[in-house]
Amino acid sequence: MSIIVMGGGILFSLFGVVLLFASVFERSEIKKSFAITAKIVDCEKKTVRYGRKRPTKSYYPVYEYSFLGEVRRHTSNVGSGDPPALGGEVTLYLSKSGHIYEKQSALTSLIFSIVFLMFGVIFIVIAIKYVQGGVV
Repeated sequence: MSIIVMGGGILFSLFGVVLLFASVFERSEIKKSFAITAKIVDCEKKTVRYGRKRPTKSYYPVYEYSFLGEVRRHTSNVGSGDPPALGGEVTLYLSKSGHIYEKQSALTSLIFSIVFLMFGVIFIVIAIKYVQGGVV
């Protein structure tokens, strides 16, 4: 039993570390990027079904912005259960390589990395307590 709990803890911790590095990388890229103002002009609706559960709908905002005289569009990677308010303005970050970053996605990665690390550490501590208590 303790081996399973320890393995789960290690997997959660590793996933948390990967998310943490991705979040730190994204935040450093945001600092080196151009801030651009974009307007929400549309949204993409995606329906996902998990197993036998009822399908869930997520709405992903579509942003329109102008860069070097060219009007461009970008669909967000971050969706929500409610459609976004059309016409709203947000700040996007355009890297030198042309990649678009959103601060909210970097923050989401950071929060999830912390949660996975916490669960990983908790599972590892529980496994160690099992082994010390003689329960294997």
